[in-house]
Amino acid sequence: MDADEADRSGFRRHVLAAEGYLALGMPRDALDELDEIGAERKLDVHALRLRLRALNGLRDWLPCVNLASVAARRYPEEGEFFLHWAYALRKARPGDGAREVFEAAPEPLRRSGFLQYNLARFEAQDGNVEVARGYLREAFRLNPVMALSARHDPALKTIWN
Repeated sequence: MDADEADRSGFRRHVLAAEGYLALGMPRDALDELDEIGAERKLDVHALRLRLRALNGLRDWLPCVNLASVAARRYPEEGEFFLHWAYALRKARPGDGAREVFEAAPEPLRRSGFLQYNLARFEAQDGNVEVARGYLREAFRLNPVMALSARHDPALKTIWN
């Protein structure tokens, strides 16, 4: 086995172990496993995704904000990174940041309705009903199918009351 093949094998092993720890509700162990990945692979999309999920599980909001913003800019096609960024920003600095994340998102993500729907969920949970309704209207305009699940989404409960 050459060095490149060994690196790929080690990376896969650490990623699989981290996934397992997260599935078991052990985010600290997942982070420890991800710390074993070589520096050249730490910014791999899979490693970043798992690290963000672990930080979210630990409720470690400021590191999550920082990493998610880096990940979202590095991999703008990955909507999950923008959601981690917005959610962690909301937790770290309530009432701040949704607009920042939305403006940083690439146009195709903004046009999908995916981001607006999730920003509506965050705003509704924070009690910002009118702001949430605005995001939700835009999400429905862009993707009418989203309206089917919105009525039953517990995060949007305040909008319907």
